[in-house]
Amino acid sequence: VRRTDLTVADHTGELKLYGWRTLSKILEGFSAGDRIILESVEVQSYEGKKFLNLKNYSTVEKKAISD
Repeated sequence: VRRTDLTVADHTGELKLYGWRTLSKILEGFSAGDRIILESVEVQSYEGKKFLNLKNYSTVEKKAISD
């Protein structure tokens, strides 16, 4: 099963973001330092660790950095 993951972070900390199967394509093309906007992702936990999962209705957009 195809899986793509990214580590995303903000002022509160870091989480892994996973895209499974065809949703993994959504995460391709992002690089370290890119600012992104996540919408409609699901927070899950496994063995006490939280992570984010893309759903069919999720969106991930690269945010333009404005001065």
